[in-house]
Amino acid sequence: MCAHHGPDGSWLVVASNFGRTHHPTWSTNLLHTPTAHVTYQGRTVSVHARPLTKEEKQLHRRRILAALPVYDTYAARTTRDIRVFHLTPHPSRVP
Repeated sequence: MCAHHGPDGSWLVVASNFGRTHHPTWSTNLLHTPTAHVTYQGRTVSVHARPLTKEEKQLHRRRILAALPVYDTYAARTTRDIRVFHLTPHPSRVP
């Protein structure tokens, strides 16, 4: 897992699993329960996770590569679509 923190307070999280044939378990968990907590710079924030579409991945390609410069290498190793999640702060929930 690699993440990139954006200026808007959101994160992109890449579920590459090093290009292995199966998705990492944590990414499946986010699909089923899209709420999570992120600890960043000593602060824990509640977030909502949403998988990016293929079009959104293209739109956010620069951020994805900032989080994981070897993204294309991992994508070439597998036939699965590597999941990328957009995590947005959920201000009404306190961890």
